[in-house]
Amino acid sequence: MNNNTLQIKIKQRLNKLDSNDYDNVKDWQIVEAFNKAQIEWCRRQLRGTNARQEGDEQSKRRIDDLEILLVEAPLTGGDVTYNDTFGYFLTNNFEAIYDNSYLEFKRIRCNALQQTPPGTEIIRIPTYLVHKTGPDDPEYTGTDPAGWNAENASNPNMSTSEVGLFIDNLNNWSIYTETGTIPTPYMQYELGFDADGYGPIIRYNESERTIPGTFAPGMDKEKCCEGKRTMTVYLSEVGNADIILRDSLKNPNWEWAETYCTFRNHEIRIWRKDFFIVDPYLIYYRKPRRIQIANSVDPYTGVLSAADVICEFKDDIVENILDDTIGIIAGDISDANNMMRGQQQSEKNN
Repeated sequence: MNNNTLQIKIKQRLNKLDSNDYDNVKDWQIVEAFNKAQIEWCRRQLRGTNARQEGDEQSKRRIDDLEILLVEAPLTGGDVTYNDTFGYFLTNNFEAIYDNSYLEFKRIRCNALQQTPPGTEIIRIPTYLVHKTGPDDPEYTGTDPAGWNAENASNPNMSTSEVGLFIDNLNNWSIYTETGTIPTPYMQYELGFDADGYGPIIRYNESERTIPGTFAPGMDKEKCCEGKRTMTVYLSEVGNADIILRDSLKNPNWEWAETYCTFRNHEIRIWRKDFFIVDPYLIYYRKPRRIQIANSVDPYTGVLSAADVICEFKDDIVENILDDTIGIIAGDISDANNMMRGQQQSEKNN
């Protein structure tokens, strides 16, 4: 339903004034009332406080009406140890989801691993140019140029006119320490100097190192399963977290592929025992998209709306939300009859 039709329907059902349509309601008031009405309508359908007392997914009608709001978002975070036996996956991005679009929790899906897969690490070892008397300078490959100088260097601070054997350090050059300018003979070396001033570095030598997988705390390595397992995650109360952990029939269990989660201070904790939680996703109901009317002030931002943003629900739902909207506006202007009619029509046709 476009916004012109929406405005006509709202004004048509409010009081008349001198046989003309009641047009003292501003566009921004319609926007605010409609957005308030659709949030309230969504909460009633999710909770089941409607005429038929049907909550989300309790009938085909509720499934049909609310499926547009169901979304899925990945959860990021890390593993936290709770005690010697249990721990939990602690999210770090739920606050952003909550502040932006979150309306109501549906479920969490995730996998579990008893051993993280092995990985690889790239190691970069620098090769330094070593200065000495003679036409060809040797090289040193390693990560301890200071130690190499301590064992092998002669005249490392150029205290005499004779050039010794050493790995240079920019801190020995007064022109560099005073002006920050690299001495001219070293400008050709693009890789420059390391963080401690040693150099010049003429190349890096890369090698690959295998990082072994990590076993989950308390896991029996003889019975380790290498593959992922899809977990069933139940929502529980924070007050019962420790009670569930003590109950062998309810606490996180790899064999039964079951665990539970708790919500606390914009954080989600997915509990684990002898396994790690991986690939967690949050399935939730988001807030409906707010409507905007072109060339009117958005009451939520105070900015003039450049274009229409229409309601995303299908027209039969919009008709119900319109009745709620009329009831809200009628209540604001002390029109008791239209306020009651709007509220009654909304629930009767829901």
